[in-house]
Amino acid sequence: MKDYFSFVFNKVRVKLFFIDQIILLGVIFLSYIIRFIYDKREFSMILMEKSLVVYLILFPLIFIAFYIFGVYERWEVGNFSKTAVKLLFSLVFVSFLAGFIFYFIPYYFVGRVVFVLLFSLYFIILIFQRFLFFLNFEKSITKQKVYFLGLSDGERKAISDEFENNSFFIFEFIPDNKVGNFINEIEKNLSQEEIIVLSFEKNIVKEHIEKILELRFKGFFVYDFENFYISITGKVFDISFKNVWKIVYEKSYLTSITSYYKLKRVFDLLVASFLLILFAPLFLITAFLIKITSKGPIFFIQERLGWYKKPFRLIKFRTMIVDAEKQTGPKWAGKDDPRITKVGKFLRRTRIDEIPQLINVLKGDMSLVGNRPIRKYFADQLKKEIPFYDLRFFIKPGLTGWSQVKMGYINTVEQQLEKFKYELFYIKNMSLLLDLIILIKTIKTVLNFKGN
Repeated sequence: MKDYFSFVFNKVRVKLFFIDQIILLGVIFLSYIIRFIYDKREFSMILMEKSLVVYLILFPLIFIAFYIFGVYERWEVGNFSKTAVKLLFSLVFVSFLAGFIFYFIPYYFVGRVVFVLLFSLYFIILIFQRFLFFLNFEKSITKQKVYFLGLSDGERKAISDEFENNSFFIFEFIPDNKVGNFINEIEKNLSQEEIIVLSFEKNIVKEHIEKILELRFKGFFVYDFENFYISITGKVFDISFKNVWKIVYEKSYLTSITSYYKLKRVFDLLVASFLLILFAPLFLITAFLIKITSKGPIFFIQERLGWYKKPFRLIKFRTMIVDAEKQTGPKWAGKDDPRITKVGKFLRRTRIDEIPQLINVLKGDMSLVGNRPIRKYFADQLKKEIPFYDLRFFIKPGLTGWSQVKMGYINTVEQQLEKFKYELFYIKNMSLLLDLIILIKTIKTVLNFKGN
């Protein structure tokens, strides 16, 4: 599952993470000591016990918050001002969650003094630590070296287009006439942390397959081009019969696909029920805002294609003017679409407009995670342009999805093609763990107002 986040296990971010956890444990302990001294109480094992319990509760909350707000994202790690803002928002977010949790654990309830001390000290120390790290950032960060052997023109173009301004890798393309010497000299010239990527479209690599297999068993990072591309982009390389067949043939489950669907349905029912109760006040506020700011109904109901293209009525909060397609006919929504109302823009950016689809999830029309449902008009159009497009309907549509968190809303056939590559990746790798990752990424998108 590590490849869903990053191809390379980055040592700098791991080091930062462990330093943050040591600081957190120390700050919790220090906050209790200050409180005990203030109350003129003697040190006891209760202090140690409470400190450890508080740490075990805060650790996963802070880890999730730092991930959601992108504290450890590589392109943010070296930006001090952005990191400071992200740390602040993360800790405010955690403080609200922690306050709610500790309220229901009376014995380990954290007093106001300790609570304020804990989060204040943690923020101050982290800011100071990040400032020191930032001063030495350029010296501490290293790029991963990747050697490409025998790439076709199409593969080389795909890498160049995808990583035109990348901050993760240094690419070196080995020409055909040097592949043999390069492979034979790998053990002398390369470290085992460097990556070797092969293309099997040319016989030049096949000629050295025994040596390549030997290197793989000796611990070198050797990948074929397609798996490398999928791992670092989260989408398939191209849409071909070979790729589509591999998606179906290589897909496996611990029990059966039927059992997986049943387990996913239970998960959908539990989470959707909880979220509908949680968002009930937001329902009322949103409905009120829509009603007072624009004419028309509160909800927008439209027919979409579901599992195996079965039509169903999708429910959303209305974000456009009434009869938005009366003059234009069916049309994808654009970024600055004039049909979108002022309140609608906010609802789309925060994805609040999607919340009523939890009702569709309860009814069984949709799942929490899947490929986004589409209208028949557009599905028929895209089927003519994109090979194997109907494959996306072999799973139940979702409230959110891998393509949604990777690309957001799109409005061209070219973008739909890229989106379908992400959808094929999800079909190939779908699991409850990947669903959980997508849900966390969706929360991150909502909290950063990155919805379209």
